[in-house]
Amino acid sequence: MAHNPVGTGFTVVTGGSSTASDAFSVQSDVIRIVATLKDCHVAIGTNPTATITNYFLASGMPETLSITPKSQPVVGINTGTSTTLHFPEGTGCAFNVGDTVTVTGLTPSTLNFSHKPVERILVGASSQPGFFSTRAVITHDSSASTVGGASTATFNGCMVRNSLKVAAITDGGVGSINCHQVQTSGGA
Repeated sequence: MAHNPVGTGFTVVTGGSSTASDAFSVQSDVIRIVATLKDCHVAIGTNPTATITNYFLASGMPETLSITPKSQPVVGINTGTSTTLHFPEGTGCAFNVGDTVTVTGLTPSTLNFSHKPVERILVGASSQPGFFSTRAVITHDSSASTVGGASTATFNGCMVRNSLKVAAITDGGVGSINCHQVQTSGGA
């Protein structure tokens, strides 16, 4: 099986209690994980806590686990104590309430944010008169960004992606996992 690395890899150092990675934007449908030093158990989610009942990784034996990428371009934003992202008309919304998302590519950069939960999804003109696109309300206070240039924001290349974390735990002692999103091709 051939792997094509996507994005930047990361390491999680863990021991007898769960340790989670920083959030990462999902850019592929596969994450390759290898435990070093000790056998580990891993959990993947918005804010996971690994336990010894989670997926087992034998030390030195890389595994590829499935994750679900979700992304959409952003064409508008409403700032405030919650942030509303506008998607192109007719595209719907790839995200669900409870997903965590990361926004990149907005100018000014103060409007970008990382790993914030989706509160609710607004659809069609009936939700708010005058809007004909789907919008996602994010638990992110962007009210200070209003002064920082939200009225002059540019959206060329602006994307919202779901974001996840990987948590790991060993049965005892210090270990680590190395993680990298990859594209795969070829046989088993």
